[in-house]
Order: sequence, then structure tokens, then C-alpha cells
Amino acid sequence: MITWWPFSRHLDREVRKAAPVTIAALRAMTDVLDRNGLAGIRDTALLVLGFALGARRSELAALDIADLSFTAEGVQVEVRTSKTRPALPYGAHSVTCPVRTTQAWLAELADYDRSSGPPFVRIDRHGGLDRTPLTTAAQTTDDLLSLNSQTANYYRTHRDTT
Repeated sequence: MITWWPFSRHLDREVRKAAPVTIAALRAMTDVLDRNGLAGIRDTALLVLGFALGARRSELAALDIADLSFTAEGVQVEVRTSKTRPALPYGAHSVTCPVRTTQAWLAELADYDRSSGPPFVRIDRHGGLDRTPLTTAAQTTDDLLSLNSQTANYYRTHRDTT
């Protein structure tokens, strides 16, 4: 028998497929965020835009402000890593609307004279914007979603029960 290391140790494991996040779960995650602070506004936009696009973390981390084109109908997003340009319409609820939450975050960035570069950047421990973009190499899923511990607990509970 030929062993294909390092994959051989994973062959006997059952493949676990995670349940999709529902709109109710998305609302629960955004409800616990403080949308009056930078981190809450950023995290809301990150969660809602990622949900609406069905995007991978790497696709969100690779976005640039120039990849977002707003129109009267919504927002056009150029996802360079997947060769698509999905158009996202306005949502019925402002908290889970990818257009409004992204516009709110970009307005915060504009207040800090940020009109180009990555839209999703780190926020330092003092609440100021950092120049460093969120990257998949530096953050795990929990790091991207859990600047608020309640969000982390909800996400962990949802993830572990699937």
C-alpha cells in the first residue's frame, strides 16, 4: 500500500460539512456588535458583505476600495480572485443590507482620509485605524468575526453544533 503523506492521516476521518449561516444567524451575529464604534461598523460590513457575496475570507481580504462600485441599484463588487463581478442590491433591513453597511464603513474610512487601499483594515487597541489590512494568514475565522466576545461565542456554538 502506498501512503500519500501527509494526506494519509486524514483519509480515515469523516468529512464534516458545516451548515450554512442563515439570515437569522447573520442578524444574531450583527445584533451583538457595537455599531457605534469603528470595530463594530467594520465587522458588520465584513460579515454582511461576506454573507451576501458568499465570499471566502481570502476574497474579502483581497478586496480593494476600487473594487466596489456603487450605483442606484446597489453595489458592484469585483472579486479579482474569482473572476466575477457580482451585483448586490439593497437589502430590506439596513443592518443586513450589504450596500448600506459597506457604505457606512467606507464613510468611516473617508473620515480618516482613506479613499484607496484595502477596505478591511485592522483597528489598533486604542480604537484607531491601522494601515495593515486584515489577512487570512494572520487571522483565523474567529479573529475575523470575534472582536466582540458574544459574536465569538455565537459563532463557536454554531460551528461546533454542525
